[in-house]
Amino acid sequence: MSLKLTQTSVVDSSGGHESVGLSSLFSLTTSGNPAYLVVDALDRNEYTAGASGQTGYFSGNGATLNLASTGGDGRGAGIVFTWQASSGQYVNTTYGALSQLAYTDSTSQNDVANISLFGTSNLGLAQAYAANAYALMQTDASGYLGSVTFATETGVSAAPPAQATPDGIAAAAAALVGQAWNNEGCWVLASTIAAQAGAGLPVQSTAIGLPGAANGEWITLYNGPAGASGNWQSLVSAGDMVVFGTSANRGHITTCVSGSGATAMLVDNITYIGQYGQITNSANDGSASDVVIAAPHPAAQEFAGVAARSVVIYALDTPAITDRLASENLRAGASVSLATLFAATDPAHKSITAYQLYNAAGSDSLLLNGHAVGASSASAPITAASLTTLSLLATATPAADTLEIRASNGSYWGDWQSFTVNAATTATKTVATTSDTVKSAALIASDWTADRIAQAQAARPASGTVKAFTISAMDLSMPDWLAGHHGMAPGHFF
Repeated sequence: MSLKLTQTSVVDSSGGHESVGLSSLFSLTTSGNPAYLVVDALDRNEYTAGASGQTGYFSGNGATLNLASTGGDGRGAGIVFTWQASSGQYVNTTYGALSQLAYTDSTSQNDVANISLFGTSNLGLAQAYAANAYALMQTDASGYLGSVTFATETGVSAAPPAQATPDGIAAAAAALVGQAWNNEGCWVLASTIAAQAGAGLPVQSTAIGLPGAANGEWITLYNGPAGASGNWQSLVSAGDMVVFGTSANRGHITTCVSGSGATAMLVDNITYIGQYGQITNSANDGSASDVVIAAPHPAAQEFAGVAARSVVIYALDTPAITDRLASENLRAGASVSLATLFAATDPAHKSITAYQLYNAAGSDSLLLNGHAVGASSASAPITAASLTTLSLLATATPAADTLEIRASNGSYWGDWQSFTVNAATTATKTVATTSDTVKSAALIASDWTADRIAQAQAARPASGTVKAFTISAMDLSMPDWLAGHHGMAPGHFF
């Protein structure tokens, strides 16, 4: 398909009724397009008692289309456009060209609408199911092109970032803790978090039992309905959103905000029940269905008894930086290649195409291909294609540096990762000995690159006789080699 979404989330902080031309959210070429394009809206009525219930609407060519009930809590609308080769546009006899179509969001606080695009060569299918996202997901799964989430969030101070990261997902979730939410509104909550972080979820995330689908940054890390198997819980990490069937045979979606695997912590609209059957996190807003979004809780509270075949893990396609070492000690005046300190991985197994780095705190120098470059903030980092071209040169003065580094897969940047490097001068350690042997020995570190003392020196005692002795590996920290005092034999002093 030659239609591609360029933006997957729109957050309206002005109170709603913001009109957005849909053509501003995708790119379209004049060849290779499906014969028919369905623009579908889904708004699930899973809101608190204070919500007005109002939805958004489509408009184009002077005509307006409101959302209507599609059954259950679903409200939807859809328009079928036909590819017109002569004009190079999709057109509809009522709503005009696709380039004229706009969506105006709801004025109801916390409203979420998912606008999805489906391409097909089957006009009958398009016309029959245009207004029903659930039917389109099942009958035209291969024609799914992508989704944009519209969220009305009064009070949000900033527009969504150009792209989402796991840290951004966690921050958006944390900002919603303490708010009142409908206890059935898990998908509305997850969609709100994703939209505020900058990456709208695919419409498939609202359904259980259907295979997951990629959308913009979101990939399916685990797709149980599509046949995936194995220990899915071990794959869950911060920034992921997990769709699954509960032990009560109900659908749910939750957000992992920290940890991974057995230590994963979740934020969602969980309901806590006290020993007498009362809801302990009730919103107390007049509706028994409304709860207060609680602080992060262990994933084990929700994942027990979940069937793997129902699970879809949505993960952001953003590379992650990992530390090869917990920290690095560098001798003053020495340098170290950053390729020995960091590694980067991509969840979709894409190649890492670039790194960015800056020194957030410290006086040491960053080197790119052996040349010193200044980079002290995220707004002006060093960019390099490979870590092998980057190194850190320690000054002669002892200091601690905080390096910030992130990686890109050519499409998306990952989160910044911090790493501390300590530059130190030579250090000494005094070892007491017994009578008639050397009274003390000073162990002098000449290379701290791997936390190992690499040189030993014996000091003559104030009195007594110096006898032969050996400095054992226990006295040193995994020594590479030992040099004798005044050129004597390595490891032995006389």
